[in-house]
Amino acid sequence: MKKTLSSQFRTSLDMLMRTLNACHPFFVRCIKPNEYKKPQIRQAGYPIRYSYIEFVDRFRYLAKAIPTSAKGDCRNSAEKICRAALEGDSDYQFGNTKVFLKHSDNEKGWICRRRYLRLRAAAIISSILSNQLRDVFKNIRNNVIRLQALSKGYLERKNGQMGRIVCIIRQRKSDEEELKSHGIKNYRSEATKLMQARLAEVNKEYAERLRKMEEENERARKIEIPGTPDDLNKDADSLDLQEYTFRKFAATYFISSLNYQHQRKPPKDALLQLPTPDDVLASQALYITIMRFMGDYPETKEAASDMDRTPVMSKVSQTIGRSFVNRKEYQKKRKCQL
Repeated sequence: MKKTLSSQFRTSLDMLMRTLNACHPFFVRCIKPNEYKKPQIRQAGYPIRYSYIEFVDRFRYLAKAIPTSAKGDCRNSAEKICRAALEGDSDYQFGNTKVFLKHSDNEKGWICRRRYLRLRAAAIISSILSNQLRDVFKNIRNNVIRLQALSKGYLERKNGQMGRIVCIIRQRKSDEEELKSHGIKNYRSEATKLMQARLAEVNKEYAERLRKMEEENERARKIEIPGTPDDLNKDADSLDLQEYTFRKFAATYFISSLNYQHQRKPPKDALLQLPTPDDVLASQALYITIMRFMGDYPETKEAASDMDRTPVMSKVSQTIGRSFVNRKEYQKKRKCQL
């Protein structure tokens, strides 16, 4: 019996239905006839569909300068995102309210989105860790600087001239107790003799160090400068005085940890090496007087209440003219100069 066209179509349709019923399809969009005589399911169209608002909020990171869906035109933003992220053989369409994508383009968009978010998360974590490590480093550095300052100050007070004198004076009590425990009656006078001997040794060492410094300064002053005085006067304007700065002078001659910068606190020691402790105390008192005269150091309450209105320079000139000129050290120095 010859099969008609309708019977052939029915037979083919029955075979197709049996094949479909034997499987478990989740979704069948269309069945398109083709030259391979195989059913095409979902691949033929645009199964992935996003509204413009959803698409922009989800994939706006894939292009530059894309605002949120609430601020800009979602369709224009969606077109910019597709042009920036879906290049090459991508196939997408724009409807009235939705964006139509294929599976490959959708997967590509999700991969780019995950990569971008992963990079941004790594940048945020790196910034947080760097800030934490920077704070830790600053705390460690500040603690180290403070420890260095305290240790330098302690060593300077302990090993300096005034520090050694203070230690010797404090040691007198321990010497008295030790001599008293040995049964020595005049233990106080013996302890005083020991203290005076130690002070004499310290003063001798200090005087020797000052003598060496004076010899070095004397040798430096005796260095011959090439040229005559007339030549020096002629070339005075052409000399480079930038290297002769107060900063270099302070770094060369200032003692302990003092520097050239302006400070509103009086120093704990003299700026330069001085021969006796009296000179050190006098220099400190003069430094405080100058600071008060310049307004950098406040007056004491007693001085402010009973303040003398006599000019400071008048007091200084009277004091120098009355007592300083009559000192033996000044007279001796003046005779040596004459």
